[in-house]
Amino acid sequence: MDCSYALLKSYNFILVDMLVRFRYLKRIKNRLAAGRLSLSDAILSALKFCRGAIPESHLRLLNRELLGYLTEESEDIISRFSESESIATNWSKEAPLHRLLVGSWVPLSSSAAPALPESKSQEYCFYSDGICELELLLARVSISDHTWIGVAKDQDRNRLFMCTTRALQNVYDLAKSRLCEYLEWLAQEVLSVSISDKAAEARLILLLTRRDK
Repeated sequence: MDCSYALLKSYNFILVDMLVRFRYLKRIKNRLAAGRLSLSDAILSALKFCRGAIPESHLRLLNRELLGYLTEESEDIISRFSESESIATNWSKEAPLHRLLVGSWVPLSSSAAPALPESKSQEYCFYSDGICELELLLARVSISDHTWIGVAKDQDRNRLFMCTTRALQNVYDLAKSRLCEYLEWLAQEVLSVSISDKAAEARLILLLTRRDK
């Protein structure tokens, strides 16, 4: 019965661990949605409580949002977007479409801010910097539809991509909304993974108990 008792203790530990992670992820989501937690802090907290509980592949999106996207990833995303000529594509749910900025490419020698492009001539750029950098940038500028800022350079063509600070704020707001949805999904994922582990252990406990009898 010693082995069965040890497994029962392990079962209880998994149950408590599952509930703690589930509730904490829910709390992070609620605090983020209420504006009581920054996006970067929410991601850091979520990563802390998810590691070891769910596959690392599920945390890739959080890592990219926090630290930024790789150059090759950014180029692939904007290339696929340009080919489709529409945001409404059949990409996976993890495609970071919220990071597509609307703005204008201008020569680096130009000192004047570009006029707001017409809808038929809008240009796009993928914002690849991490959320921490975006939060610092937004804290230094005024949010307006008339305040332009350079966010990306194309050295080969000697040009700068400029967008309004409002467009940058939209990226942050959309990332926040998306993270709330993802945190809800992660909470359910922690629950389902733990339940699966518990079910396997419960079956083993039952078999050992019957054998000991």
